[in-house]
Amino acid sequence: MISFGAVNLWTVEKQDLGEHYRWANNDTIRRLVGGAPQPRSFAELETWYQSVLNDPKQEIFSIKTPEAQLIGWAQLCDINFINGQADIGLVVDEAFWGRGVGHDALVALVKYCFDDLRLHRAGAHILSINLPSLQLFKKVGFQKEGVKREAYFTSGRFLDVECLGLLCRDFKCPQAKTELKEFEE
Repeated sequence: MISFGAVNLWTVEKQDLGEHYRWANNDTIRRLVGGAPQPRSFAELETWYQSVLNDPKQEIFSIKTPEAQLIGWAQLCDINFINGQADIGLVVDEAFWGRGVGHDALVALVKYCFDDLRLHRAGAHILSINLPSLQLFKKVGFQKEGVKREAYFTSGRFLDVECLGLLCRDFKCPQAKTELKEFEE
């Protein structure tokens, strides 16, 4: 388990796929993160899960509260140990937006990249309409490196994809945004 603040990252387990299925078919989330335009079946999700388990260039984590409630997922993809880099992605359940979960999950993942995997660089590709994610990544220290103009098509239009990056030497670990009391209700 990887922890930061009151957020824990666990390796995705098969029993987590139900929530992942719900997020994969949530229209708001799908449009913000650039998911497939058509609904996904549970069988497709299981196939994806198996492919991730067998791919050394990917790591997928479930974001959980201290009580092990599943509230999102985090991903490392295109992990390249020769060049010391990986790309990062996050999805947080809408019920937890604005509560610091994305921030602390992102910091946990970045710390894991730099401290444990000894990577040199973390990157992200974020749709230009996803302003909360762009602000989040920049708050953690990612810098805009460029724009892929009109590189993603959704909802009848082409969108820009912003390319962000963070070097290990530039990462300053911020304060956690979540506390245990955040989840006690």
